[in-house]
Amino acid sequence: MYLSKGLVKFFLVIFSLTQFWGLSLLFPKKLDSANLTNVSDSLSNNRLSFRGELEGAHAAATAVITLDASPEDARNTSSGSASLMGNESLQVGAGNTASTVKTIESSTRVVLAAGITDAVSDAALVVATSSAVHTVTFTPVSTIASGAFRVLIPSSTEANNDGYPDKDGFDFSTTAPTVSCLGGGSNISFTGVSGTASTSAVQVSTTWYHSFECRYNGTGASPAAVTMYIGTPSGGKLINPSPASTTRFPGQADSYTFRARHAYGIAQSYANVDETLGTIGVVEAVRVTATVSPTLTFQISGRAASSVNCGQSQPSTVTTTYNTVPFGTSVTTTAFADAGQQLVVSTNAAGGYSVTASESAQLTAWNVTATPTIPDATCQATPCTTTTPQTWTSTSYKGFGYTLEDVNGDAVEDTKEYANGYRPFGLTAVQVMRANPAGPVDSDIAYVCYRVVVSGTQQSGDYENYVIYIATATF
Repeated sequence: MYLSKGLVKFFLVIFSLTQFWGLSLLFPKKLDSANLTNVSDSLSNNRLSFRGELEGAHAAATAVITLDASPEDARNTSSGSASLMGNESLQVGAGNTASTVKTIESSTRVVLAAGITDAVSDAALVVATSSAVHTVTFTPVSTIASGAFRVLIPSSTEANNDGYPDKDGFDFSTTAPTVSCLGGGSNISFTGVSGTASTSAVQVSTTWYHSFECRYNGTGASPAAVTMYIGTPSGGKLINPSPASTTRFPGQADSYTFRARHAYGIAQSYANVDETLGTIGVVEAVRVTATVSPTLTFQISGRAASSVNCGQSQPSTVTTTYNTVPFGTSVTTTAFADAGQQLVVSTNAAGGYSVTASESAQLTAWNVTATPTIPDATCQATPCTTTTPQTWTSTSYKGFGYTLEDVNGDAVEDTKEYANGYRPFGLTAVQVMRANPAGPVDSDIAYVCYRVVVSGTQQSGDYENYVIYIATATF
């Protein structure tokens, strides 16, 4: 039996197609698209931005701002102060200069360090931007000669580069972020190929994205990790979104999907080859509050026998305490008797502190009638006063006085330290210690050093007075 030529050709075609399909199943063609691996985007700051409205009109110079708990504009979705922080910049009204947040008094009441410059109307925009550097990492899986890496970050569908936060994407800001890439293996180079950044440059389905691209030179990217930096700490950065919805659960992150791509080179118009999706989460910051009460501590303590205070040795028979300086019988007509106490001050006051000293009276013996007092010191030929110390090295000049020693800093004026002499106490309080420079201090220490010598005609008896110290902090 013989087959016709037409029938033979038909069977040959069927046989050929069968062989082709079979080989195709055994050796499938490599797909053009694959997933990049180890894709992530780390934000230097993943805190949501604040975008709210004023409750009522505010006059120029107003420093107390009232926020609307139910914003009228759907884009203004920050309904309270929970996502604000002290000392950050807050702009009230589109034309006003931003001011610093001084105090957050309640969920709708904020106090600024300086009043707003211009009056603003009800429902005016209130903005505190939160920006971040994006560090995107991924590992390519395809070998593409002189190709490009692209990262697409979701943007708003409108006003996506006005410098204000958006509730539906990242704002490009008015300063374009710089783009740079590292890695990718030794057979590619980013040198001489500048990274680019574009506002809402790519639309995928109904979503718009900012495009960030690093092109490279070389024979192809081996499966080595690539890092793309979008923005710099001191330069342009993407502005984080404001909360996406007022109905969202507080503390729940808003998620945004970004795209990491590996593309062909210029000959193929940088057509996309590989792509992987990743997720960015932004959430309110946790504001931790604490109240530190104003504090001032002032302590007087004694000095041990034979201790050295203000360059002089305390008698071996004299130990002072916090409230006594018992010279006892160490007082003579031919030698100085020296004894000291320690003064310590700590305060958290912004203006620092001051310590003053005065005496209740001259050293007085209540059982003596002829000469009942030891005079206040006059020092030497050039008399000292309560405010001006002078040298006192000769026992020919009698009386009771004191000097100071700064122990750990600058708590005593240089002219009042023992190197410049002694002076008497007076009935009027005189400053003996202070914070220099003015501000909080932790344990400023000074020695106050008492000195007494009497004349040969000083009647015997028990002499005493009181020295009064007052510490005052300036808050």
